[in-house]
Amino acid sequence: MSYVVLVRIETPGDLTAEWLTETLRSAPVTAFETERIGTGQMSECYRVTLQYDRDDCAGSGAGPASVVLKVAAADPTSRQTGLAMGLYEKEVRFYTDIAPRLSGPIAACHHTAFDPATGVFDLLLDDAAPARQGDEIRGASIEQALLAVTELGRVQGPLLGDPDLAAAPWLNQGAPVSQDLIAALYTGFLDRYGPT
Repeated sequence: MSYVVLVRIETPGDLTAEWLTETLRSAPVTAFETERIGTGQMSECYRVTLQYDRDDCAGSGAGPASVVLKVAAADPTSRQTGLAMGLYEKEVRFYTDIAPRLSGPIAACHHTAFDPATGVFDLLLDDAAPARQGDEIRGASIEQALLAVTELGRVQGPLLGDPDLAAAPWLNQGAPVSQDLIAALYTGFLDRYGPT
């Protein structure tokens, strides 16, 4: 599957009920609402709560109650950093090239798109609600950390020693991080997390 797709969703405002219906292959989506979730630095995530045409549902379950849309950061510096570090390509390629081979706890992906010239990308994923995002400042409890590492092992274990992944150019790029980049990122870090 190609990871560069003609239809790209840059913001939640680009979503339409028709596009969601076609992408989710569900009963007709008649309305939807979006809400920002998380505090992403290089990208933005939105929960998209869906409403369906009840006449076409016939009690069989129209489709997911909600999905998560992930797009590149609106901030130009963050977007350029994500693009320069290959983060957007890596995330899209994970869902197109790697996730289909795994049986671990990975959200189903309904749509991917990536424009390597602009950094515009999107992922439309199953929503893990009612799960909640961890607290990046306080950290995780022992139980949460144990669960996270266990599930990470289930995802990564089958890939260890995979020669195709070892040879994948999109996974084996030179380090794009420079002192100038670190200095710019540190300034943003202090603005967000520094003493008040």
